[in-house]
Amino acid sequence: MRPAADSTPTFSGAAYVPNLDRARLSVQIERIRSYMLGVEWRTLREIKAALEVLYAQAVFPESSISAQLRNLRKPGFSYRLLRRRRAGVRGPGAGIWEYLLLLPAPAQTENAAPAAIRVDAGSASDDERGREEFLREARRIALEPK
Repeated sequence: MRPAADSTPTFSGAAYVPNLDRARLSVQIERIRSYMLGVEWRTLREIKAALEVLYAQAVFPESSISAQLRNLRKPGFSYRLLRRRRAGVRGPGAGIWEYLLLLPAPAQTENAAPAAIRVDAGSASDDERGREEFLREARRIALEPK
């Protein structure tokens, strides 16, 4: 994901194929965002387990969760992601990170672009009307527990 000229997040990468990946990544990031805003500190394992219970048919690899949490910090979303070590230097929790997602700072929300995801403008299948329709549907699906 990379910021576009208008600061709206855009998925990208060598392996990214818009018509194959856009829907999956959009739903995934929205589900992670909505879950994380309602919880306290969580490890990637705890986030994975909770999301897979909420959305029984979906699989949430820890690496994807971590990447999407980082994406939520980027322009267009601008959420604040806090990370800290678990208490205790030794023992089973040593070296495990916990995450907490906070809303964007008030100064950022006034002029920030809406938290919409879009693909590169050159894609013929992604006109403005279709993109907005898709995002509404992705948010609706993401917020429905299964």
